[in-house]
Amino acid sequence: MCKIIFLTFVFLINLTSLFANSIKICEQYIFDGKYDRALETIYVINDENIPSIRYKKLMLLAEINYQTKNIEYFKYYTDSAQILLKVRLVKSNAYQAEVYRNYSKYFHFNAMAHKAVPYADSALSLYHVYKPEMNRIEAYSLFLAKASAERNNARGVVKYYFDTAYQLFYNQPGISIFRMVELHRSFANYNQDFLNNKRLDVKQKFPYYKAAMHAYNQAIDILENNFPSNYGERGMINCLKGLANSMVGDYKLAYADYNKSVSLYSKSMEHSLSNLTDYLFALNRRASILSHVFSNHEMKAIKMKENKLLRSLIPEWELWVNKNTNKDIGVLKFIYSNSPINLLATNYFYLYKISGNRGDADSFFYYTERSKLNSLLSFTKISSRPNFSIKSIKQVQSALTNNQSIVQYFNNYASGNYALLFLKDTFHLIDLGDDVFFDFKSKMNLFEYDKSSFSFYKNNSFKLYQLIFKPIASFLHPQINDVTIIPSVKTGNINFESLITDTIHHTYKSQPYLFKKYKFNYQLSYSLKEYLAQQVNSTNAPIAFCPNYQYAAVTELPFLSNQTSSLKQFYFNCYLGNQSSVSYYQFNAPQASVIHLAGHSYVASHSDISQNHLLLTNHQGKLEKLNVLEITRTKLNANLVVLALCETGRGDDYVSEANLNFPYYFFRAGAKSCVYGLSKLDDKSSAEILTYFYQFLNEGMHKDDALYEAKKKYWSINRLDEEYSPIFWAPLVVEGNLSPLVLSAQNPYVIFYLLGATLLFILIVSYCLFPNKYFVQ
Repeated sequence: MCKIIFLTFVFLINLTSLFANSIKICEQYIFDGKYDRALETIYVINDENIPSIRYKKLMLLAEINYQTKNIEYFKYYTDSAQILLKVRLVKSNAYQAEVYRNYSKYFHFNAMAHKAVPYADSALSLYHVYKPEMNRIEAYSLFLAKASAERNNARGVVKYYFDTAYQLFYNQPGISIFRMVELHRSFANYNQDFLNNKRLDVKQKFPYYKAAMHAYNQAIDILENNFPSNYGERGMINCLKGLANSMVGDYKLAYADYNKSVSLYSKSMEHSLSNLTDYLFALNRRASILSHVFSNHEMKAIKMKENKLLRSLIPEWELWVNKNTNKDIGVLKFIYSNSPINLLATNYFYLYKISGNRGDADSFFYYTERSKLNSLLSFTKISSRPNFSIKSIKQVQSALTNNQSIVQYFNNYASGNYALLFLKDTFHLIDLGDDVFFDFKSKMNLFEYDKSSFSFYKNNSFKLYQLIFKPIASFLHPQINDVTIIPSVKTGNINFESLITDTIHHTYKSQPYLFKKYKFNYQLSYSLKEYLAQQVNSTNAPIAFCPNYQYAAVTELPFLSNQTSSLKQFYFNCYLGNQSSVSYYQFNAPQASVIHLAGHSYVASHSDISQNHLLLTNHQGKLEKLNVLEITRTKLNANLVVLALCETGRGDDYVSEANLNFPYYFFRAGAKSCVYGLSKLDDKSSAEILTYFYQFLNEGMHKDDALYEAKKKYWSINRLDEEYSPIFWAPLVVEGNLSPLVLSAQNPYVIFYLLGATLLFILIVSYCLFPNKYFVQ
């Protein structure tokens, strides 16, 4: 018996040693950039009876997915490791610190510092309390995660965490020198951040530039001497060097760095597509500086050659997107995803500018549409996606009348902002330059909180007009009065109606608003508009939800909440106060033809879209959140959704080309059109405008005409001058299928009532005619 126990003990020791050796081999493959081989090695480990080995296997799988930019799988394996620790199969504060570190890296990866920092702090807290246990892990990585998470928050203290990480690295034996590459790269990125600081002059930026380049060069030396086959990591460092050089205006040196990066990634691509997104980033950055280095003739040849490569990368990139999309809310989590589709659109813009070839303009439009639709549809399986027909420019023009125009905005992550203007008889591609106008966009948002700052509004509104619409207006002849805006992610919540064309007027009422000249509507994409116009709409009664915030810790909105009397005259079934709960919405919304939602909304100031919600109230008068997950899961057939709530037009701007706002989620749920607020709403004026809107809608007007006429009627009434401020009348806009909608009182059960009445009539007639034949007692 003793012999059996001894042999079993020896076997387990040998097995553990074998697994530990496999883990070391797997790590070496990761350092060498051979991720496929790493996966093959780790999967052969049978870890069912050794929880600590299972934990290490899960964390290695997490790291492989982190290195290959499969960020959702990185979180999945980290979650699995956390579950393992929670069920106490493994008891280790050091392992728990590692899990917290991974969560910090995940949220930092997605630009969510508000979540990344607390996890980094939790990891460091465990480190300080349980230092003796920390030799089981690479402790320096905890401080590196904290430094990375704080890069955009507390730059002044970040260097302390980098210094500590370096010190721990050198004091802890057995750590691969490959880990030093990560340290050098992160420290270089931290210094490179200062090159974007507009308050620093060239002389002040130079020390940061020098420190960044020194760190990058150290990382490259380590890789070339120890891990020459890790082409992906080498490509990334060279690309970041190029970015630093372009920031200081040394474009020739930057081009050489980008070129080397692209070359290294090309070698990597022969073996694996794990570096696909970084490869696209390098291609994007190189394309952004070509005009600084080459003539138009040289650029044309380069871009045509590059387009062939980019088209070949689209299928693999779409597979990658499918892996990294949150299926519930349809959000691509990797914020810096450089799409080959997006880059193709940019290339064709420049090719058209160089050659004037109409086919290049058509290709620009085609790929801008694909870019927008990819953002809208990446949450669905390719086999179940609706069949969108992306038209040519000529086909779009043929559907326009002489007074209509369409402006499609487009932005490339690295190369700037563009617009494609459609008119009945011509079109124009317009380069809007870099992102300077976004400074004025943010200032305009501040105006909502300071209604008295007239001059502040006037100056910034005019500047924004000059930068984003004046280049368009120069091509609009006097007959044009109807403008459709297809925004880019950067222009998604700009209110064009409220922009002014000069600053010489001194009252709100006298301002030359674009509203006075043009009727605007908004569309997520041209193809989506066409698709929505083909959908079958519900003919059931419209419904409204008006919460009562009297007993809740939020501001009451008496005018929007008390709008029910006017809604009822348009046949709305109104769910008021305590009836306006999430469960009432989920039960009644799917059958309604129109859904009116009033009250408060919450839009996160960061990119955590799942936190966005509308505030309803339940039967106890308590607040309930109708979040974007519940919105998309409640399938609708509504012709129109009206969001009488603040800021429902604001969305996540860390996606490729779609502004992921509340209308986006209602369209995903099945709505055909949406009225919403681009900014904060005044409840009194909004209630008044929406009442006019329903009146005009019920007269048979198109939705955009009805909203425009409602605002004109608001303007036709004498008011105090401040009530002509855009805050009161401009925020509400319409998007989607604009076809007329006459409000109806039709009851969804009317057919059953008719059948019942018919049956009763037949019974009565039968009794009267044949009382003894069919009715025997």
